[in-house]
Amino acid sequence: LSAEQLCDLAVFPRFAPVLAVAEATPPDILLTLTHHAQEDVRLLVAEHPSLPPSGLAALAEDVARGVRQQVARHPRTPADVLDVLALDPDEAVVTVVASPPGLSPAAQGLLLAHQEPVRTALARRPDLTPGFVQLLTDDHSPHVRMALAENPHLTPAQVSALAGDDHPLVRQTVVRHPALAEDLFQRLQPEDPVAALASPFQPLRVLARQSRSAEARVLEYVALNPNAPEEALEAITATILQHFIRNSSYDVATHLLPPEWLRVAVATAGHANASNAVLSQLLTVAHAEVPLIIARHPRASSALLQQFQRIMGASYLSDAALIAVAEHPHVSLRTLALLSRAKPDIAHAALQHPRMTPERRRGLLTRHFQSLILAPEPLHTRRMAEFAVLMAQLEIAYPLDADRSLDWVERFTFACQRQAGEDALRRLVHDGNRYVRAAARAQLAWRQTAVPIAQAGEISGNKPT
Repeated sequence: LSAEQLCDLAVFPRFAPVLAVAEATPPDILLTLTHHAQEDVRLLVAEHPSLPPSGLAALAEDVARGVRQQVARHPRTPADVLDVLALDPDEAVVTVVASPPGLSPAAQGLLLAHQEPVRTALARRPDLTPGFVQLLTDDHSPHVRMALAENPHLTPAQVSALAGDDHPLVRQTVVRHPALAEDLFQRLQPEDPVAALASPFQPLRVLARQSRSAEARVLEYVALNPNAPEEALEAITATILQHFIRNSSYDVATHLLPPEWLRVAVATAGHANASNAVLSQLLTVAHAEVPLIIARHPRASSALLQQFQRIMGASYLSDAALIAVAEHPHVSLRTLALLSRAKPDIAHAALQHPRMTPERRRGLLTRHFQSLILAPEPLHTRRMAEFAVLMAQLEIAYPLDADRSLDWVERFTFACQRQAGEDALRRLVHDGNRYVRAAARAQLAWRQTAVPIAQAGEISGNKPT
């Protein structure tokens, strides 16, 4: 919807959640919503990418913990607001503040006095000064030092200092660090040969041999190695599927994979060297996290993404995974056409794909609408109203003479458009089809009193013949 139409909606309190998430909502309305009585609305506003800094500053003092946490996560939160949140009395808020960039060194110093979760988050920051690295290296908690050892931004000298840590878990973490010197790797490797499998110093022949292991921990660290060859990942995948079938019950809706093997599947699916053959096999693992990683994989081909069609409707397949498929640069037009008939968020992502030309969008939505009218009552009434709003949001332009088309679906979709001429709409108010009349009246009403299409009174009753 346009900014002008959203301003019209602002007078209706029930549309506050819509305004809080709409991309075109003007900044002054967003600032007003930061004082909304409902916490859910304020939380949505705190996530809006166009919220001005003054709005973020206001929400940083919100009574709701979740709102303040979201302000800390917002990419545009000013440094001075982050510094204020670093003084928040709620430890959960401060833990979030410890992660985003822009936190001043003075505020980082304050976080060192907090509990272990805050210091652990601080240890993962990419902008730690040498002084803070030294303080965290001497931290009394091994979990904090382990988090620091996982920080890829440490220098070889800083990694070398952690290699002499007195806790074995810290040394096991250090052995995987890319900045670790090879002589230190050779010294630490005997302490935990399994953890050392994730080190880039590991020879490829060792990774190939260990990929045939039957132990989940061994395979996990092989899959975490950035140099793991494609053949090793294929061997790991075969072992994962063996355990998946062994632990699956086809008498129930869910399939079980032990947590240690799920970690192996996640590491394998996310590996940069994973082939489409490997990803295709892992797609059979019925856990929500694995399909989502596969849908976001840069090497996923159009044929692989098309395989998501056969698991649509499965309880473990999340909407986020289907949205990732719809946004993938390699997705085919056939898959986009199928996803355009899914839930509104998924359909919107599919219809907004760069490969979707206005003509293709128009054709898909027209066919989709023709199938909607066959849905059972009262489902088709509600879905048709949602469809009309979706058409308006996408701003799909129809020919100027579409109001005179012999196809009532084209006349209906034309009446949903914000650019439809007022004279044409007044003609369509007297159309022979009830849906066309309802859409035209709703459009005219919107322009006068901001009443949305979904509230049009005549989109009800029996199906048209």
